[in-house]
Amino acid sequence: MSYLVWKLNHAEVRRLCIATSFFESGYPCWSSIKDYLDEHTDIEYENGDDLGMILNELSHIAHVNMMVALANQILNNVYEGFPPPRSEIDVRNFFESLFGATDH
Repeated sequence: MSYLVWKLNHAEVRRLCIATSFFESGYPCWSSIKDYLDEHTDIEYENGDDLGMILNELSHIAHVNMMVALANQILNNVYEGFPPPRSEIDVRNFFESLFGATDH
């Protein structure tokens, strides 16, 4: 593994893998989870809605699962097939990484 990877913070490496996956999937930018949902899904979201249910609905969208799988593939490649334990990216941490605490 390269010296650069060892010097980076693992959380930052994950965040960059997620952002890379998002951009490579054709999204030019992000602002809030509400904007993402309004522009790219049929899921309606208002402040105060149960985010767990929203994220569960997102996990059933093929394109979302493809982005998460790509983020995990990138993460795996960064660590040359041996990412740290419990570092797999799921739908929840994918969107939390992109949109902060997902309370926007």
